[in-house]
Amino acid sequence: MPNATLSLNLSVSGDRTVLHLLRQEPPWRAVRAFQNASGEALVHLHNVSGGIVGGDGLSFEVAVGQRAQAQITAIGATRIYRCKRASWPASQTTKLTIEKDALLEFLPDIVIPFKGSRFSQKTEVYLQDGGGLIWWETLSAGRISSGEVFAFDELALDASIYSKETPIAFERYSLCPSRSDLSSPARFGKYFYSTTMYICRVDEERGKWRALEDELNLLGMELTESGAKWGASSLIKDGVVVRGMARTAQEVSEGLWKMWKTGKERIWGRPALLPRKIY
Repeated sequence: MPNATLSLNLSVSGDRTVLHLLRQEPPWRAVRAFQNASGEALVHLHNVSGGIVGGDGLSFEVAVGQRAQAQITAIGATRIYRCKRASWPASQTTKLTIEKDALLEFLPDIVIPFKGSRFSQKTEVYLQDGGGLIWWETLSAGRISSGEVFAFDELALDASIYSKETPIAFERYSLCPSRSDLSSPARFGKYFYSTTMYICRVDEERGKWRALEDELNLLGMELTESGAKWGASSLIKDGVVVRGMARTAQEVSEGLWKMWKTGKERIWGRPALLPRKIY
């Protein structure tokens, strides 16, 4: 499949955040924005092909204008299909730009790499004065119910977050089951799901992040008692990162929801609303 781009702009019009589709190429599709109870524009992303195959080169760009409030999610999990040996690996690049006093909640569903798949993903986030971000990324060990655990060929993830041009987070790693045992205690161990969430807001006072880090770690200790593992750490400035590992997707979802709810209430003073999946 040829390269495909989805480019979105979300801006304030009157008292609402509205969606503008700048470019939309198959298999991408963005379903129109719905206003949620907090006044955020809820946008659903859809891959009409059902998944990502070898040779796909997908590009996703979002610009959230001044004071705009947006929540972006997906119709379902991101499925990475088997890649033929002769084909190029699948890839996706994502660029998120969040302007002054805007907020983007980017809440994709789980990434599921199928047996024999090869996939690389690069994400760049740029935050301006007062700009906020809540973003999570969840990775599955594979199609676990089908017995495909760490059966993919390679998965490479690269993420960077900038606060007014200053880098505040970098994350780069490559998983290759044929070269290293991903079920070792130093990697996934007994867990099948790994998740990372960033909560960021430019120029928020440092004391708030320290207090949030402590609160999230206390919450993480409670969640860990149920069998998962959770922890939080402040970034160099303007944010915290939360990491979790679990054996079931339900444990990941429940933990993310509680961490997200706490973070949004403490930093923005607003409730976290789960995105509707049915219109």
